[in-house]
Amino acid sequence: GATVGEKQKWFSQGEPAGPAYMIIVDPRDTETARAAKAAGGDRVLVLRPEPGTDIVLANAIARVIYEKHRDVVENYVKHYRDAAQKYGFEWDENAWRLYLEKALEINKPLDAYLAEAEKITGVSRRDIEAAARIIAEPKQGGYLKRVWLMYEKGIIWNQNYRSIYALVDLCIAVGAFRGVAGTGCQRQGGHQEGYAGPEPPPPPWEKERHHVSP
Repeated sequence: GATVGEKQKWFSQGEPAGPAYMIIVDPRDTETARAAKAAGGDRVLVLRPEPGTDIVLANAIARVIYEKHRDVVENYVKHYRDAAQKYGFEWDENAWRLYLEKALEINKPLDAYLAEAEKITGVSRRDIEAAARIIAEPKQGGYLKRVWLMYEKGIIWNQNYRSIYALVDLCIAVGAFRGVAGTGCQRQGGHQEGYAGPEPPPPPWEKERHHVSP
């Protein structure tokens, strides 16, 4: 909560600017996670998935957001469509449809989808739903949350482009690319990266939803 005053300078007039929420995803019990939890209490959620199951976890969180906060997702998709038309860049409607159908499996019952994700990742349904709520549930007054997702080597060196796609798609769904203060989707820094090439295959990515790192 130390930066609330700074946020108030950047946020829209009337938009709530409270202490931030944080979600940490790491299979390990790290000092960083413990320190964050000690400082932030209930505002910090620590998820510890089985190694190599990042895609399944990201997609499970995204599926809950799509089901329970669809108005938020559709608001951002409309934003991207309108921006593409206005500024001349491409919004790939077919790729978005394939993401919903192939990765989020929106035609499968939510209970079955989350049961499978829970079994694969080792993360409870309760925590998956808590993460979705923290990310997408609107603030008081109906203001949409500002989401900033950061990742590093555990993602980059794990499953190459697959993991990055899953995170970027999640960020698309929750408005992390809408270009306002406090939003974004980025790596944290470091040195060489392994996912820059070769160019990944085009969609559809069959069975990507189930991809688990060996």
